[in-house]
Amino acid sequence: MVAGAPLAAIIGTVKPIFYILLALPLLLVASTLLGNRAPLFAPPGPWARLKVYLGSNWACTAPDHPFPELREPRYPLPPERLQGALEASLAALGWRFRRLGPRHLHAEVETPLLHFVDDLEVRILSDGEGARLQLCSRSRLGRADFAANQRHIRELLETLARYLAEVGSGSADRGAGVPPAGPSGWRRSRP
Repeated sequence: MVAGAPLAAIIGTVKPIFYILLALPLLLVASTLLGNRAPLFAPPGPWARLKVYLGSNWACTAPDHPFPELREPRYPLPPERLQGALEASLAALGWRFRRLGPRHLHAEVETPLLHFVDDLEVRILSDGEGARLQLCSRSRLGRADFAANQRHIRELLETLARYLAEVGSGSADRGAGVPPAGPSGWRRSRP
């Protein structure tokens, strides 16, 4: 047996382990982005989006946001009716929420796998004949959210759109389908 043969065998087994250790973080990032339904290829493009998803732990709507899905939504509803529809949507999602003031809600969103808690603030602003929403979601931990906070905003807006389509924007009753508040003001529809 050649003296270098065992060393060559060790080096031969190290290479696959090295490649696995190198690929594992990339697979975890990719699977997390997919799980959060991150629209990587939507405007302004994957590089701009990856920079945000991997370098920020918050997402907020804005009138001129570069990500189209994070532009402030407007609704042809009075703010009070929109708040009732929002509360019903938050309850339908099973997120804990409470009123912080008139037209101001705070929700806590728990991530499914690791049970991290993210905070979602909702402000309802008058806008002529209707109302617009300012939404901001922040992770309590970490420096990157892998598009989780953007997913929270999208889920709330999608649920709100379904609620308004089912109930009808003209008849959205304030507080319809909203569970009663507990002693601390928090509401939750599901355990």
